[in-house]
Amino acid sequence: MGGITGAIELKNTYPRSHFAIRRLKAMAEAIKHRGPDKSTIWHQNGIAMAVNRLELRGGIRGKQPLADANKQIFVSANAEIYNTEELSQTVGMPRTIQSDTELWPSLYLKYGEDLFGYINGQFAVAIYDSRDQSLLLARDRQGILPLYYTVAGDWLLWGSEAKALLASGLVTPEADLSGINHIFTFFASGSSTTCFKNISSIPTGSYLKIKEGRFSEHSYARFRFTTQIRKKKKQIISDSTEILQDSVKIRMQANDPVGFYLSAGLDSSLLVGIAAKLSKNAEDLQTFGLAFDKGLDECVQAEQTATEAGAPLHCLYVDEKDLFSALPRVIGACENPIMDTSTAAFLLLAEFARSHGCKAVITGEGADELFAGYPWNRLWNLPGSNFFMYILGRMATPDIKSKALAKHLGSRNFAMLHIYNTMYRARQLFYSQDMLAQLQEVNPFTGLGIEIDDLRKYDSFHRSIAIQNQLMLSGHLLSSKGDRIGMHSTLETRYPFLDKRFVELANSLSPDYKAKGLQGKWLLHQIAYNLGLHETAKLPKTMFKTPPICQMQNQPIWVEELLSPPSLAKTGYFSAKKVAIEKRVQQVKAANSIRRYASDGAFTAVVMTQLWHHMFLGGGLCSLPSLDLDTAHLAARHVS
Repeated sequence: MGGITGAIELKNTYPRSHFAIRRLKAMAEAIKHRGPDKSTIWHQNGIAMAVNRLELRGGIRGKQPLADANKQIFVSANAEIYNTEELSQTVGMPRTIQSDTELWPSLYLKYGEDLFGYINGQFAVAIYDSRDQSLLLARDRQGILPLYYTVAGDWLLWGSEAKALLASGLVTPEADLSGINHIFTFFASGSSTTCFKNISSIPTGSYLKIKEGRFSEHSYARFRFTTQIRKKKKQIISDSTEILQDSVKIRMQANDPVGFYLSAGLDSSLLVGIAAKLSKNAEDLQTFGLAFDKGLDECVQAEQTATEAGAPLHCLYVDEKDLFSALPRVIGACENPIMDTSTAAFLLLAEFARSHGCKAVITGEGADELFAGYPWNRLWNLPGSNFFMYILGRMATPDIKSKALAKHLGSRNFAMLHIYNTMYRARQLFYSQDMLAQLQEVNPFTGLGIEIDDLRKYDSFHRSIAIQNQLMLSGHLLSSKGDRIGMHSTLETRYPFLDKRFVELANSLSPDYKAKGLQGKWLLHQIAYNLGLHETAKLPKTMFKTPPICQMQNQPIWVEELLSPPSLAKTGYFSAKKVAIEKRVQQVKAANSIRRYASDGAFTAVVMTQLWHHMFLGGGLCSLPSLDLDTAHLAARHVS
């Protein structure tokens, strides 16, 4: 694992040019925090690659960029391949290869552009074929690992983070209003759109092919539901238990300690219980819990779960001061605004786990999205619930006229519709007239990466799950709360529930294996019972929450500075008059009022958008330091 970056010439003439090594080194240095163990570069005329490695497996055999025996295929990868034994046999390599990196050239030579569909793992990879001077840039099917690209003159640049592209000196950071609008609309980053103009993200389950000066995007995996399997429930529980156990086992493999995030809920507790059964000595496991001083103390239940597993628990207690201190680092790490302040708590948790010697952690994301674990999954189909929540959203923003959200997503009958509808409307409580005018012709739904025709084929239950996986999981949890904040602390995040086999099994099951009545994640509860983890099986769904910025006390001076009329005028995104109105609303209406149900989260996003602009687009909005884009020292950890 680590970070990759590079450049390929688009000018289809000869002789090929040489990419400046000083630029390549600056790009690699910008993401050094992702892989401080080993940095290497490789270049020929027309192509250049750099890799920063976080050594978890492979040692010297994992050195990159890696070439095949004939020096024709060159690969740089930020990747973990979990089915290495199976794939090594298919390409005629030893079953006990020391590094999964060794597989990439052989897989490409055997399968060509089809290789990505065979991989069970998480990856962002660049594959250069010197025979026809083509390049493939690809991301894993769930979008766990990021990969960005841009065109600068005659070169296409790529990198694990946008900071690598900005560090080249060839890219001037500018705001993309459609990317900002996507966050205000969906609580999540876009599939391909970013908040930087002319910088794109490769969508989940896709690859970019660059050849003869042209590039095109191709999808190799989409989130789809297959024919529902017909097996007895006992066999399905047995099969799913076996797959999940193996999924945890292969993700525990590393030369350095792999920790576990442990909450008060079922998902992480089940993974820790499985790990304890797989371990020769559960005391060697390290688990990490999180508690907020004005909210849910998840460490109480986590301590009980860890004790039952025989594993030690390290608990991190955070308060509002800690969150405010971490928020600038969050924006530097995520490279986009956020709407959820708990992202700061999870960044602190990642730093905490890394300080205990872990280079990787195993976490439970994906379970709620695959198995309908959220409250809205269970409540939306109660009689009148969707209509009630729609009316609630209208009451929260009575003066806002907005086109119906449902028609863009193929149906009004899916969970979370009321949440997205409310956010969709709340944008106008803050946007400036100029912002609204520039976005008038922008349709945020075109950047979702969701096939509406596919959605219409599914029942309403699975339609909701498909939307959750693209928006809540890929666009939010795996993005803002996943790789970005983990690798900020040089900490890899691993997801057993997103194992290719487990996702395929989940997507072949009928709704009654996922939710029964008001209980979500039915199958996961049965897996826990099947493993003898009876107390774990009884655990309810929990959600770690921290308050929006406007509900937090003792705000640092930079919050007020970012919201000052001169700062708001300088960015132009938000109306100073509208922001002042919302600040008065916060003074006269209770935090649990209908009006603030709509606006408080958006208010956080306003502050964080201003902070993002200050940090990446030149500063001058507040007393915090901005990122120095003219140097190689761009790592988010340098901002405090």
